[in-house]
Amino acid sequence: MIGVRRIALACAMCVVCLLVAVGPAGAVGNGVDPGTTVIREPVSGRAVDDWKLAGRASASGVQVAPQWVLTTRHAPGSVGGSFTNAYGTARIDSVTSCPGANCDLSLSHLAVALPAPAFVDLVDNGIPRADNTLAGSVLAVGMGGGKLTAGWTSPTGGLMLSTLVNPPTAIPGDSGGPVFYHRPGDTSGHLFGLMTYASTGVISGVPQFSAEAKTFISGVVGTAVRWTTFDQLGPRPQLPAAITDFTASATQNSIRMDWKPVPAVTAYTAVLINPDNPADRTLVRTTATTATFAVTAGVRWGAFVLPETANGQALVPAGMDTMGSTITYKYFRYVAAGPPPSPVRGVTVESTSTGFTVVWERGPEALPDVNDTEVRVCASSDILCGRAIVRVNSEQPGVGITVPGVAYGDRFILALTDHNPAGTAAQVVVPVTHLPLLPPTAARSLSAHVTDTKITFGYDSRGDDPVTLVPLGRYRQHAPADIYLVSFIDLQGRKRTLPAVNPATQPTFDVNPVTSRITPGRYDFTLTPHSWNWGDGKPITLSVQIGTPGDYSVAAKVPPAPVFTGVNPITWTQPAPTANQSGVDSYLLVELVSGQVYELGSEQRDFDPYSAHLQRDQQWRVIAANYEYGQSLPTTAAPIEVLGD
Repeated sequence: MIGVRRIALACAMCVVCLLVAVGPAGAVGNGVDPGTTVIREPVSGRAVDDWKLAGRASASGVQVAPQWVLTTRHAPGSVGGSFTNAYGTARIDSVTSCPGANCDLSLSHLAVALPAPAFVDLVDNGIPRADNTLAGSVLAVGMGGGKLTAGWTSPTGGLMLSTLVNPPTAIPGDSGGPVFYHRPGDTSGHLFGLMTYASTGVISGVPQFSAEAKTFISGVVGTAVRWTTFDQLGPRPQLPAAITDFTASATQNSIRMDWKPVPAVTAYTAVLINPDNPADRTLVRTTATTATFAVTAGVRWGAFVLPETANGQALVPAGMDTMGSTITYKYFRYVAAGPPPSPVRGVTVESTSTGFTVVWERGPEALPDVNDTEVRVCASSDILCGRAIVRVNSEQPGVGITVPGVAYGDRFILALTDHNPAGTAAQVVVPVTHLPLLPPTAARSLSAHVTDTKITFGYDSRGDDPVTLVPLGRYRQHAPADIYLVSFIDLQGRKRTLPAVNPATQPTFDVNPVTSRITPGRYDFTLTPHSWNWGDGKPITLSVQIGTPGDYSVAAKVPPAPVFTGVNPITWTQPAPTANQSGVDSYLLVELVSGQVYELGSEQRDFDPYSAHLQRDQQWRVIAANYEYGQSLPTTAAPIEVLGD
């Protein structure tokens, strides 16, 4: 099975604002003119006419009683103005607005009643918006752009397949436009709010009728308005959820989707959709639980299945940001036709405190988010990695793995197997050793050249020798520094920070005393190494007199470098450490041709190269190591020839 990951692709954006202005577009963006197009309830297909209650006051409004029109407070009707809907036009003779801070409603009284045959009830506290399985449809009607337009959306604002490309949108001028909830097949709508804010999908810009709103409306209109609750409308109608846990298989030019049956479903619509263009899609409607698509090889498709019941079709797996301004299509599964994958390559492994970070490359036929790689961790004795200790899948070519109980020096086998809908690649096996690192050592030295206009700092970023990153007896390798954090103590004793330094690109860095607000005086500058994975290491501090040109330097507390005195056998001496240097805890002997590393005691001063049983030509390096402060600079002997026994 292909791994699942949500991918969010922004497809539409609108500014969230009050819908006062009248824009050039038609009301309820992507809606239709009910004067020329019959508005039909989506499940039953029967005509509805609650849209006729909507009309124009100053922006939009809805007739809720013979002589009452409900609008927003920020776009109320005006005394002496008029309200017009499908039942006629009447003059507004009074306007009353809700005083509450969170009650954006206003009521306009009509001088004469408009002869609407019936009025909708209002839903106290609105309708649930928790998930996309509430069945039913919402009709939004508004006057933005000067012409009445209506559009269907879902109760939660989730996208229906029928409006996926151009979802209904609340636009300027729609303020006060009604939104009616229709249960599946029901031609009678229920008013649960007014369009108030610009919003793609409409619903997120509709405040529902709160207790404060009900008190205001009932206090002004009285019993002329009928109230209901969502629970009083009947049992909650359920929609099926979109199917995203299907299995996919492919040939060079086809994709097949298979899924488990869903109870009470009358049909399924399998969808392949272009992630960057929802209009580019292919549908298969079927009563079976499988669908096959003929497609072009090497093209990535988003895929999902929408079950249908008597209550309607499942909504598209999509979401809305918290402001209701951006729709994101979340294709939980990507598929593509083409050849089976080739084995992964270029595998790199880094230890972490709890396991490994593994990164790899895929073959040229691989597509983003389509291929899925299984990574298994096995005991070092399990050469084919048949009994996994840990198993993870990743659609990305990299993953972090936690290995329970892992300890320094533990050895494992990693097995990587790439999959796509067309097949499975050959397994790639990599032996690894868990070698977690310590935080970085301090820079070996820090210097400063002070002039009247700037301070130029130099530093030696060489840390532990990379060749010693192997399992050792007691010494633990320190991580290299990714950046150096720069700070100083000002004359008031406060710590201040300067921009971080990247050792890969900045062997030196300048500090401008003027822009850094450094006045003449003595300052302690500190350089702290930092590893993204292993944290802060030991700092090094240099005291600098600002205002007096000169040069300053300090060295880190590492052991002095050994001195070779012989090569066969290998012998060396160890200079005594100065007050600013550390002692030696062990010696690391590195044979550069083979890469072998040996850790010797601090008292030893010789090593027999014959005892290593290595190749004939050898070259040795000796490093003095301190467990706390790190390694000395290496000393390398001349190449030697070790004759066989």
